[in-house]
Amino acid sequence: MMRVSARIRASAAILVIMSIVIYAAENTVINENFSANMLTVPLWIMTAIIATRSLPQGRNHGKLQYRRKIYIWAMNMATAYVIINIIAGYLLGFGKSPYQFTLRGILLNLYVFSAVVGREFVRDYILRSFTEHTKLTAAAVILFMTLISVSLFSWTEIKDFKTGVIFISEVLLPQLGENILATTLVYFGGPWASII
Repeated sequence: MMRVSARIRASAAILVIMSIVIYAAENTVINENFSANMLTVPLWIMTAIIATRSLPQGRNHGKLQYRRKIYIWAMNMATAYVIINIIAGYLLGFGKSPYQFTLRGILLNLYVFSAVVGREFVRDYILRSFTEHTKLTAAAVILFMTLISVSLFSWTEIKDFKTGVIFISEVLLPQLGENILATTLVYFGGPWASII
């Protein structure tokens, strides 16, 4: 019989493979009128359910006594992020909102947002699966989640040095920063801290 830690690591590898499959599905174009996100959101939700209910669980890194403070800090960071975006909008000019403000649009945005829940539970499970090499695991999770956050089509737009620098500064580094913050929050506060 396999040891528990070996089973947990094998389960984490399965979640990584599932995440790669979902990433490939997100970047598949069927036709112009069909969005693959409608199919991948249930896959992320299913992956989160599998990670929390069916797979063996690892140990949490954060202490339970600090979880409430971490949630408060996560809420403070989210508020600061929104305020900074509003200030940037005033300074640089507001563009057209990508969000719809009809009831149908709000429900659609909530549906697509539920993929974030799946991603954060996958991140949490992988971090809890490897307790010995926490810094290496955190770095690998940050890199992996950054890579699957960037669209495959964005990588194909790099033609020369200039477009490569623009891609790194406008797409890759912001995603890397978000994933560093999300991984830190998940590491200390669990997946709900990052979802906040």
